[in-house]
Amino acid sequence: MKKTKSRIKLSIQVTLVFIAAFIFTHVFVAFAVTQSTESIYEDIVYQKLEAEGKAIAQYSGSSEFQHEADMAIIQYSSDRQAYLTSENIGQYADAEAVALLIGKAAEQTQNAARYVNIIGDKKIYYVIIKYHGFFEVQSHDTFIVLTDDTMRSTMMETMRNKVMSIFLLSFLFGYLIVLIWIFRLVRDTKNISFSLKSIESNFYRTKLETHRRDEIGDLVESIEQMREKITENDKQKQEIIQGVSHDLKTPIAVIRSYSEAMKDGLCDPSEVAEVTETECIRLDRKVTELLNVTRLNYIDLNRETLGDIRMDVLIEDMLKRYRHMTKAQFVLDLKPVSFFGEHESWRVVLQSLLDNAIRYADTTIYITLRKDYLSVCNDGRNIDEERLPNIFKAFEKSSDGNFGIGLSIVRRTADLFGYTASARNSENGVCFEISK
Repeated sequence: MKKTKSRIKLSIQVTLVFIAAFIFTHVFVAFAVTQSTESIYEDIVYQKLEAEGKAIAQYSGSSEFQHEADMAIIQYSSDRQAYLTSENIGQYADAEAVALLIGKAAEQTQNAARYVNIIGDKKIYYVIIKYHGFFEVQSHDTFIVLTDDTMRSTMMETMRNKVMSIFLLSFLFGYLIVLIWIFRLVRDTKNISFSLKSIESNFYRTKLETHRRDEIGDLVESIEQMREKITENDKQKQEIIQGVSHDLKTPIAVIRSYSEAMKDGLCDPSEVAEVTETECIRLDRKVTELLNVTRLNYIDLNRETLGDIRMDVLIEDMLKRYRHMTKAQFVLDLKPVSFFGEHESWRVVLQSLLDNAIRYADTTIYITLRKDYLSVCNDGRNIDEERLPNIFKAFEKSSDGNFGIGLSIVRRTADLFGYTASARNSENGVCFEISK
């Protein structure tokens, strides 16, 4: 029994990736922001403490001034060796801690300094500010303004809440965009899947279309090109089968009719033998062409057999036989170059081109070979312009009534090895070219 593979929908995969990436990114950003802003909020706490200290010094003795509820004050006079504290000092420091703070103030040489200490179980921020004869402040009066970590923690918590709100809004907005994208992506992939199933069921007649202009669109276009190629190859196979069936039927019918006539004593045996030999040669040629087509299909599936073929050597070797088959003169311009492919396939291509050139040449056949370029030209009559686009189709009939699959094999071989086969009229005749 075939084991069923577990399946996870594409929409779920994209959602999970988005959530994981979002959480990782925002946790990292939140941590970085928290670490970088902690010192900033500590500085803000010190600034508030210093501002409070300056305000107390300026309005000292005034009944209208009230210090901040989340701060405590110690006013120390070194001249009188006495100090005053705010009513809420006990929230931040006991008497022993107050004495230590006054001692620290007496040791301080700067006019203002910032400190942080653990007093009891609390983290206490405080500033010590010394004033000398400022407004009503007596000489050598010192103010110690302190607070605990509540102020900084409150600001940090407010910042975290704002960051989390921004993160939540950005997550919702981002996920909405991703949902829309997922919906379109899943819809398009389902349409492609449906089209592919339709292709399978109706023998590649369904055309694939997409409005996407991305990698998925490129994939669809590649599949459509593959479908067109498969359809074209299938069409060529059908044409070849129909053509060969007709082509094989004729010589078989001729041989059969002559054999029946000879059996009835209506025909000379020598004549029957001559006709039979001629038709057998035709049959052999058609069977060879079919084998060449089959070889191309095999090579297409086994490309590891391909390599570089010295075309100049192959042409010279083949001309040893062809020079005795025609009165036309061969004019060669060959460079020692190689074509990519398979030896026997290129031999069949050259055979088809040379057979065609010999059939139509008046006096001269020109063969030119360069890097990635081969031309076989003859000085015969031009091909009708309307026939040129179809010259490489299987069983395309020529002006003299000849037809077959030789030139079709030329084009299929060239395409298979990455080359292009073409035909054109020239001032002196017709040229068949293979190039990259």
